[in-house]
Amino acid sequence: LAKIVDKLQKITFREYFLENEALNFPRDCSICLNPFVNDEELVKLKNCEHIFHKVSLDHHNRFHIISRAV
Repeated sequence: LAKIVDKLQKITFREYFLENEALNFPRDCSICLNPFVNDEELVKLKNCEHIFHKVSLDHHNRFHIISRAV
């Protein structure tokens, strides 16, 4: 999973906002529920274009890998 996350498009919230300023887009990460801040590194999924904090997605994936192993 880490290899997959590394291949995803990485952007900052500022870049995402400038791309989509006319659209109604999320301002919070749906994994950690914290707001996005201008220069944080985000990950944008290619098929649906959802965005998450990269750190949150990394933690989420690690938790699920460990949970499956137990």
